[in-house]
Amino acid sequence: DRIIPVLQILESTIHRIITPPSHTAIRGLEQQTCCFELESKRISWVVSDWGLGTDYFLSSVLDRIGQASLPLFKMELGNYSSREEFFSDFSSRTGCSFTEYCKALASNGPSSLILDEAPVVADSSCLFSDAMKLAELVTDFCIDISVRLVSRSTPKLLVGTCIRLAPLDEPDTRAYLVAHPDVGHELLTKSAVSDIYRHTEGVPGKIDRAIKQLRVVSLSDLTSEMITDIQNSGLSTETIPHSLTQAVDKLRLSKDEHSKRTWALLKLLSTFPSGEVLQRIKYLIPRCTLRSEHAEELLELNLIGVRVASALMTRNRSNKENFKILYTPRQVRDHV
Repeated sequence: DRIIPVLQILESTIHRIITPPSHTAIRGLEQQTCCFELESKRISWVVSDWGLGTDYFLSSVLDRIGQASLPLFKMELGNYSSREEFFSDFSSRTGCSFTEYCKALASNGPSSLILDEAPVVADSSCLFSDAMKLAELVTDFCIDISVRLVSRSTPKLLVGTCIRLAPLDEPDTRAYLVAHPDVGHELLTKSAVSDIYRHTEGVPGKIDRAIKQLRVVSLSDLTSEMITDIQNSGLSTETIPHSLTQAVDKLRLSKDEHSKRTWALLKLLSTFPSGEVLQRIKYLIPRCTLRSEHAEELLELNLIGVRVASALMTRNRSNKENFKILYTPRQVRDHV
């Protein structure tokens, strides 16, 4: 048997995060839930998206449970297709087998492992099961290791609690700004917080970018600056998730007529920041027949969300009927 130094095996997966104080001041309930999952099961599943500060959230949790000083490792599962291919690819990239890697983790002492972009496929439970089994394999082999699975979509078959990160609401946006070391008093007024929240829609990555821009521009100029940012993806501090580009490209590059219509619906929805009702959207492109199954596909791919709007009075005025608005999250809208 060959002998490979432990540090050499682990080196390719070392992950370093310095948590900004602004992230420890938000998502208290989510942090508490994640702490409970880790302390009771040593495995937690976090659903998050581009720009939501996933790494900083996980680092805040580590700090909360007193593990911030422990080694942190990260493994990408974005290209996961099967267990056999993953093990083969892992050996090629790291120069050791996955079993050897687990042995190295175990001998390295207490630490944390992030399995990023864990596969969650709407029409297959196998990949989700593989991701969870991979996490369980690590925790069974390494008694001092805790594992965090991260995905863009919520796994439907997950038994247990799933921590979902969403854009901040306005009160949390204010808490984020208050704790941010680069924010002065002029950005903490009620009107300034509301303007920043409106421009960024509570996405932490966008808030960070806005804070930098506001060092040299006024709030009234922020809109045009953020539009320019959308056209320059290089300004983003986070890598666009492989699962997001994969889901968008699946529709964008498809030759299938159904997928072309689904792509048309996504592009159209991306022009409505506040979303729109499907029935109204149909009239905007009359030559392209849009049906509910096109919206369902976008929902399964986690490219749109649905919110129930305020109730409308029906003709007989005795019953109220809610209507559903389809919308694209800010991250998806910017990417599209």
